[in-house]
Amino acid sequence: MTGDRTQPNFGAPVWWEFEGTTEELFDVMREALPDNGVIQVNHGRTPGMFTFAGWDPDGDEADYPSFYADDFDAMELLQFKNYDTMDMLLLDWCSHLDLGYRKTATGVSDEHAIRPGAGYARSYVWVGTDDPAEVDLDTFMESVAGGRLVVSGGPFIVFTATDEHGNAVDMGGEIAAGAVTLHIEVWAPTWMEVSEVRLRGGGCGIAATWDAAQLAGDEVQRFVTDLEWVVDEDGYLFVEA
Repeated sequence: MTGDRTQPNFGAPVWWEFEGTTEELFDVMREALPDNGVIQVNHGRTPGMFTFAGWDPDGDEADYPSFYADDFDAMELLQFKNYDTMDMLLLDWCSHLDLGYRKTATGVSDEHAIRPGAGYARSYVWVGTDDPAEVDLDTFMESVAGGRLVVSGGPFIVFTATDEHGNAVDMGGEIAAGAVTLHIEVWAPTWMEVSEVRLRGGGCGIAATWDAAQLAGDEVQRFVTDLEWVVDEDGYLFVEA
C-alpha cells in the first residue's frame, strides 16, 4: 500500500482516537491493509493490549474482552533493549500458540533517533536473497506472517527439521508426524558471549538444554548440533540462545 504523506501516520487508522473495541479497530485496519498486510501488537506489556485486556497466559481468554482481539499476525517479543518484559511476552506468545493461533514473534528496535550501541532488537526475515535491491515486499510480508524470521539482540539462529523421507522445513514451517532430525546452529560475533542454548515447546517448556561452549563450531559458529526427535502430536518447537 502507498502511504499518504499529508496525513498522520501516512494515512493509517488513527488508533488513539478510535472509540470502538480492539476487535473493531482490527477490522478497520484489515480493511485498510492489502491482502498480505500484517497487524502487529506492539509492546504488549509496557503496557499494551495484553496488560489492558487482562490477558492471563495460563488461561484462554481476556478479563476485559473489549480490549483484546485475536486477529493479529505478529507481536513484539523483544523491543528496543527492553528485556524486562520479554519473559512475560514469551509466555503471552506461547499461550497463543498453545491455543492453536499462529502468531509471529518479532524483535523491533522502536528507534525514534540515531543511537549508538549493540544489543538492540532486530528481526532477521527470510526474503530469499542477500541483495537488498532484490527484496520483494510481498515475500517479506508473507515471511513475517509465516514466522520465517529470527528475533535477536545479537545471536543468529538456524533451525531446520528433516523428516525420515528427507523432507526439510525451516523456521515457520510445518512437518508431518514421525521421526525427525532437528538441526540447530547459533552464530554470533567473537566478542559476544553465548553460554546456553535451549529447545522449547508447548507452554514455553524447556525440552533440551546445551552448554554452548561444549558444542561450538568455529569462531563465529558458536553452537551446532543435530537432535533426533519424535513428533507425535500437534505442537511447536523453537530455539533460544
